[in-house]
Parts: sequence; C-alpha cells; structure tokens
Amino acid sequence: MRTPSMTLTPVGRCLYQRSREMPLSTPFQLKLGNMSMPIVTGTGRKVCHSNVLLYWNIVGHWRKRDEGSHLGLLHVRNFKRHEKVGDDRGFYVSDRKSGDLRKSKDTHGRTPVGHIHGIETSTNTSMTSDSNVGMLRETLPDAVMAPRTRTTTITIHGVANDMEPQRLSTQLEGLNGVKKALISSYMEGGMRGGFVTAQLEIEKGISLKEIIRSIQDMNNELIVLPLKFNSWIWRGHKINFGVAGCGKPIILVHGFGGNAGHFGNLITYLADHYRVYAVDLLGFGASDKPPEMNYGPDLWAEQICDFAKEFAEEGAVLIGNSIGSLTALAAAAAGSNTFRGLVLLNCAGAMNRKGLMQDDLLLQVLSPIFVAVEYLLQKPRIASALFNRFRSKGNIRKILEEQAYRNKEAVTDQLVDILYQPSTDQGALNVFVKVFTGDPGPRPEMLMPQINSPVLVLWGDNDPWTPINGPVGKYFTKLSRERGDVQIFGLPDVGHCPHDDRPELAAEYIFPFLANLDW
Repeated sequence: MRTPSMTLTPVGRCLYQRSREMPLSTPFQLKLGNMSMPIVTGTGRKVCHSNVLLYWNIVGHWRKRDEGSHLGLLHVRNFKRHEKVGDDRGFYVSDRKSGDLRKSKDTHGRTPVGHIHGIETSTNTSMTSDSNVGMLRETLPDAVMAPRTRTTTITIHGVANDMEPQRLSTQLEGLNGVKKALISSYMEGGMRGGFVTAQLEIEKGISLKEIIRSIQDMNNELIVLPLKFNSWIWRGHKINFGVAGCGKPIILVHGFGGNAGHFGNLITYLADHYRVYAVDLLGFGASDKPPEMNYGPDLWAEQICDFAKEFAEEGAVLIGNSIGSLTALAAAAAGSNTFRGLVLLNCAGAMNRKGLMQDDLLLQVLSPIFVAVEYLLQKPRIASALFNRFRSKGNIRKILEEQAYRNKEAVTDQLVDILYQPSTDQGALNVFVKVFTGDPGPRPEMLMPQINSPVLVLWGDNDPWTPINGPVGKYFTKLSRERGDVQIFGLPDVGHCPHDDRPELAAEYIFPFLANLDW
C-alpha cells in the first residue's frame, strides 16, 4: 500500500546546507495540507546514514523556485541501513525508479548533515485525507517535537587557554535564551590570542543580536562574531570567509582595510532570515596576501564571481561598503547572471587618488603632494614607517571616531582589534602599497550601464571621504530618476560605514529591498 506524501516548506532548505554551516538536529516544518508538523533532522552523528535517504536531484531544485513554492513532495518508504564513514564526501541516494541505493556526490562536495528518519523525496501525489495524516504520524520518529529553538554558530575570540572552553560553555548556558552550548576545542591564533567556535541552541523570540550582546557584556575581553569561519582555495590561495544563517544567499564585501568581521553587527540582523557569507578579499583579513598580485576591484570582482558560483549558484545578492561597493559593481558587471541584486553602502568612486582626480578640484590642486607620497611608498623603509603609523590601534581609533563613524559608541576596543589584527600579517604592507599606488580600477559610471540587476544605494550623509553630495553620490541620485531599478537613500547622521555605524537603520532599508527581489 502506497504511503502518503507531504510537502516540505522553504525553511527545509536548511537541510542541505554544508555540514560545516549547520549542525545536526536543526528543526524545520513539514506542511501537511492545512496542517504543519515540526520535524527534527539528524541521527546525532556526523555520518551519512539512516533508514531512508533523501534524493539530491529533487532537493536540489529548491534554489530554482519561488519563495512561496514547496521544496518537493515526500513519501515514506523503508530501506536497509547503509552507512558511510571516513573522509569521502560522497553520500548515498535512492534511485527513483528501482529504489536501489547508489553513491552520489554533487559538484560542490555538499553532504547532508542529517536525515529525516523514514522519509525520502518523490514527485508523486499529495496527501489530503485525515486517515493519511494519522498514518504519517505513526511513521514519524519519537524525536519529533515542536521547533521552539533554533541553532546558530558563532566564533569567540579572546579565549585564554585550553581550559576555558568548558567554563565558557557553562557561562553561555546560563544566559537568557541559550538552551544549550557546544564549544569546540581551543585554537591558538586569531584576535586576542585564542578562539573557539560555539554552537548555540537559542529560544525562538530571542534575537542573535541579543545573544551576542549578552556574551559581550559577560566578558568584555571577548570578541564575538556571529559567523562560523571556513577556508576556500581560490587560484591556489587561501580565502577566509564566514557564514551564518539559512535561506537565500547574501555575500558581503568589505572596504579597504576591512574584513569579514567588520560586518558582524549587520549580520546579526540578516542571519535570522538569510544565508549570509562575509568574505575576506584576497590581501585582507585572514585571506592570503601574495606579493605578486595586482590588487584592485577587477581582481576582487573575479574572486567574488567565483565564490558566488561555488557557494551561491542559485543567485546571490551582493552588499558592499566603500571599495567593496566598487568591487560588487565590477562583479555584477562581469557576472550579470550570477547576482540578483546589489546593495551599495557609501560607494567609492575609485580605489585610489588616480581614479578620483576628475572628481575634486582640491585633489587636483594637491596632486603633486599625492604623487610624492606614492613615490615615497615605493621606498621600503619609508613605506614601512608610514604603514606602521597608519595601522596603529591609536590611529585606527582616531580615524573611526573623527572621520568614519558618527555613532561613537560603535567604536569599541573589539572593533579596533578586528581592523588592526590583519595588518600585522606578513604581506599586509605590500597590499597597502599596491592599493595606493596601483591601478585605480573602473568607476561606477563605467560599470552601471552593464548592470541589469536592481540596485539599492544607501549613503551616510556625514561621510567626509565620499560625501553624498559628491560626484558619485550625485551620479546615483540622477540615475535613480532615470532607472526604475535604482534607489538611493541618505541615512541621517551616519558616516562612511552604515553597516556598522547604524546597522539597524541600514537593515530597515535592506530588508524591503531583498523582499521585493525576484530570486
């Protein structure tokens, strides 16, 4: 007798996240006609086995469907137990016609992080009768329970030694809203000595932002980032990136001297609704800093395009700040079918002085001084002295408080360390010199005609570096009157980094823009 079918709502997309992005036992909803029944995935072990496995070729279709559509039809069948162990990233799926199990591996090396016990995907009929509902309930495992919590992974820097994780786990479980905390082993390096990854089970109704704030208040020596960090090899070089949340993909692109951690505050808003990637551009953050590269928006655009094809092939939204906005524009121009939309935060006009000469009469007057500085930067001893002064913690704080930020409370010791630490890496000086003396890259005016994705431009109106009434701001203001897919909004009393200066205000504009995209 054929067993009933049911449809899996879009939140089930979490199931096939990379195993490093989502823990086991993540709850999602199964929709049965007018009823919704919660399911908890996972066998409790990171091995790829269960009584029944899911069809990859069906589950993979979700990324091509609209938000309101179902992931696929499911029905219950029984198979013999098969187990996969070891480092091989393949997994077993059931052949749709014969029911035989075969080994499969998708092109991105994804593996399921858990399975629905006793359920496989199918393209057949849907369930309507009450009797079938009862039959289905009998087939569900005892672990089925109401999804009153969600799981998220964060990184905590500033852990003193390998004796701290156990104590930290106890402290985290004592916080309001945290039901369970699983702490990784202690790892040396990073900011402030050592770090751990913490997998938190959080009560529904408690925001990630609240949890981060509580941890930070618990111990001000910690640096808490709402990301799990991973490495990706691009053209033989290690690229660092963080990932958080579940859903449609967003890729965050930082500005000059920034890194993935600079988006931490904005991610606490986005990750509750989307799958968010924050990428360290080659030469910045914890990514490699090879000396032979010609750093600039063109190179970084290629990196972002390749990253999106690898991790967000269903189509991502790019959010960039400053030079990161310019990189996002260059990426969208190069990969027009790869991105669904762009959010530009105080978009830079060019990477350095060479590309800005036409913008500002003062720059033209001061050009001989800039030329002299560029000449001095090519002298190793002088360049090193200038760089060490520029990257000092005191100077970083001064620049943030007096120029880049209007919200002085946002300029914390943690933020200074996030921006300072990568500048101590070998090769950071070389990147600094090449950015200031290299090719300025394409300008927004050159790139926008090649972009057919919707564009949201947010601009802090108190930015002394790229003022909203400057040439680039005026260009986008004019363009918004000519193109229906371009919007620009000034953010009052906000500086050069809206995503960190006033993340809650930036989020107010970003969420409606994302909701209206066709992706």
